[in-house]
Amino acid sequence: MGTAALVREARRVGTTVARLRELGAGEPEVARAVAGRIGLTAALAEELAVRWAGDHAGIGVLRTLAAQPATGPEWLALFAVHPDEQVRRAVAAHRATPKPTVRALAADSAATVRRAVAARERVPRRVVPALLDDPAAEVRLAMARRPGADPTQLRVLAADPDPEVRAAAAAHRHTPGEALLTLAGDPDLLVLAALAGNRFTPEPALGALTEAACRGLAGRGLAGRTEPGSSDPGQLPRQIVDSLLENGRLPTPLLELFAATEDRGLAARAALLLKARAERAGTEHPC
Repeated sequence: MGTAALVREARRVGTTVARLRELGAGEPEVARAVAGRIGLTAALAEELAVRWAGDHAGIGVLRTLAAQPATGPEWLALFAVHPDEQVRRAVAAHRATPKPTVRALAADSAATVRRAVAARERVPRRVVPALLDDPAAEVRLAMARRPGADPTQLRVLAADPDPEVRAAAAAHRHTPGEALLTLAGDPDLLVLAALAGNRFTPEPALGALTEAACRGLAGRGLAGRTEPGSSDPGQLPRQIVDSLLENGRLPTPLLELFAATEDRGLAARAALLLKARAERAGTEHPC
């Protein structure tokens, strides 16, 4: 029987545990298919780890086991010091990895491993300061994108030197209002668009963003169609305009400003939003 057929057998739902043991001790590619099975038992995962831990040909098996839910904490701790970066990265992301091991991986030499730690649902408090100040932007970006990031962490990330990190902070629901207000004056379009699209951005920040843009963002080196000194929001970069109009919390006076722009398509969109807002409030808005 060829390798492909054996791989299919290893993945088949009805394959017995005894047969899986035989397959796991054979070719590396077949053993990897066994290691990746959904519902793999902890006992079989350990057998595979014992069989392939010292075999360079089985690196693919170890990478799969490091991400396998059935792999136990003891083996994850051992895999955490493996010379292969992909193995350590999988351990850093594994939910069952012991906390001391996670803390050690937060200082790993590979940025991809530290990024996996930063992207965990729960990050040990002891390593948070180091991750917020990590030299690799991808690690700090992972921290900014965590759903569980708290306001204190996001306040730091909102002042990050990398615009992509600041944009992630600008889009996060837990970023403090004062940090969002500061980001309204950011010189990067990516950050401003993220801020405009954040439904938790306070009205003062949305207003500051629009007013700053209308004063001429292009004069501060931003990409877009804005003319220095322009007061017409129709001249704002389209990315920001779309995000602002899609944000249901844009203050009515600013929405009226958009409705009065010379850009007919934009004015029509703003007018429809004003009408819908007036109808929800039980009043009639003159168009």
